[in-house]
Amino acid sequence: MARPRICPMIRAKKYGTIAAIAIAALLILKFILLDRSPVPETSPEAVNLKLVRALARASRGELPQSLHVLIIAEGAFPKSAVIAGEGLFKKKPMVFDSFQAVFADKKTVIIDTAMDAAGVEKMSKGMPFFADRYAAMQTAMTKAERIILTHEHPDHMGGIGKTEAMDKIKDRLLLTKEQIDDPYRDKSYFTEDNIRAISSVKPLEYDPYFSPAPGIVLIRAAGHSAGSQMIYVALKNGEEYLFVGDIVWSMENLEKLKGKPYLMNAAGFLKEDRAKVAAQIRFLHNLTADPENKVHVVVAHDLEQIKDYIGRGIVAEGFQ
Repeated sequence: MARPRICPMIRAKKYGTIAAIAIAALLILKFILLDRSPVPETSPEAVNLKLVRALARASRGELPQSLHVLIIAEGAFPKSAVIAGEGLFKKKPMVFDSFQAVFADKKTVIIDTAMDAAGVEKMSKGMPFFADRYAAMQTAMTKAERIILTHEHPDHMGGIGKTEAMDKIKDRLLLTKEQIDDPYRDKSYFTEDNIRAISSVKPLEYDPYFSPAPGIVLIRAAGHSAGSQMIYVALKNGEEYLFVGDIVWSMENLEKLKGKPYLMNAAGFLKEDRAKVAAQIRFLHNLTADPENKVHVVVAHDLEQIKDYIGRGIVAEGFQ
């Protein structure tokens, strides 16, 4: 018995319906994974800047006189991975860097340590790496009074993880328990000897603020990672800075009130507490949007911001 023929118009309508459903499903998926990153109207993660400023100036010592940066590597990430809802085929200039607060007596505090060439190549293939600057940072770490981190991820802690001078810097490391014990640590960015040395460091415990040196205050800010903290720095000349680590990867995140896309969590690239990060973004947005604000927010990976700060003399290029 012959099979009944289906009218071409019915077949076309059927396939058109299937295509429409598929497109709608893809758009919904794109909205959930790439476009959506809600931020609350208010922030329970707000920082008491009045208290932080008082704590920074409570010590009898002089405040640091200058702030310096070393750009260790630079390149670009897909903008859609940095800011939710941004173009799929756009690029965002990105940087791996390290900072140094310098005091009048030449004592220094280093903030974040980037990572070595192998680490940069693994995390972001093809990014230009500046070996001389990485070497200068390694030398500076052996002379620093303190080495502190915004958080424990390898692009901020890797300079410690692969250092050959652990015996010289171990007693200079000021790390929280969460930064030491990171359960998600990718050990390929650390030598086994350095992992053991880091594990033996006496952890810093504080809540919510702690000043490790005049003009510098650590601020608990778990969210991007368990050991994330913001770092406030006040200079003798009145300039103020707030290092926000990887709460956001670009100042555009704060300007547009958009975090990273959910895909970064869903795909396993990040293990953020997105609610906490969103509340921190609200606080930082309000801070940067306030015309009375005098604090320079420093976004670790924003190459355009770092170069702008260097050009305007807000941060000096090169370590002392």
